[in-house]
Amino acid sequence: MAWSVRLTPALARGIVYLVALLTFPFPGICMAKSGLLAYYDLDSWWESALTPSERQRVESLFHPLGSDRPDPLTDGAVGHIDGATATPAGFLSALLGWLRSTPEDITIRRKMRDKLGELTAVEPNVISRHFALQVLISEYYRDRELVSGALQASIAACRQQIEMAPVVARAMRADFPDQLPRHVGYERLAVILEKNKEYDEAIRVCEEARRSGWNGDWERRAQRCAARRTKGGSDPRGT
Repeated sequence: MAWSVRLTPALARGIVYLVALLTFPFPGICMAKSGLLAYYDLDSWWESALTPSERQRVESLFHPLGSDRPDPLTDGAVGHIDGATATPAGFLSALLGWLRSTPEDITIRRKMRDKLGELTAVEPNVISRHFALQVLISEYYRDRELVSGALQASIAACRQQIEMAPVVARAMRADFPDQLPRHVGYERLAVILEKNKEYDEAIRVCEEARRSGWNGDWERRAQRCAARRTKGGSDPRGT
């Protein structure tokens, strides 16, 4: 039996409206995006900043648990992702963790680090910004002897993370009521200050971290700095 449908003006308007819904992401309508990079609006950066071989390298390494697609970065519908770190900065921080420290990956890491720095500067979510800064601290410190200004950039990221530590601590207390997790900004800055023989400042940083409740061997670090200060004379940069 053959069926025929009369295309009335009302039906035509309905078809046009349906096509529009499927084509254009109107406000308030959740549209699935293809791949994680597109979901986080990083697909244009991905195409322009990384070479084809670099993109292939990242895709060959990135295989998150539970993914049923070979290229989850660029393929597959992605629905809503919830969580404090479900931001472009949070995603790129995690993606960096899949790369290695080989010469092949170093150039890619630096490109991702530079983009992460841009995203972190405008990241409104304090938890996401905290962990993005943690990644930046490590990435810049890795390059401290290879790239001019990398050590200073690592120190700057430490101080930024420390500056926002009280706000982050309040946000984390629900999940860590007894003791907060380790704080890379305090840890790395204390190490750098100790290496520079700025013992008074290193002790101050350790005591501040301990009083604020961040997990770490702060007392032992402070005692070691005090002993080295006594052995080597007073800290010329201290007060």
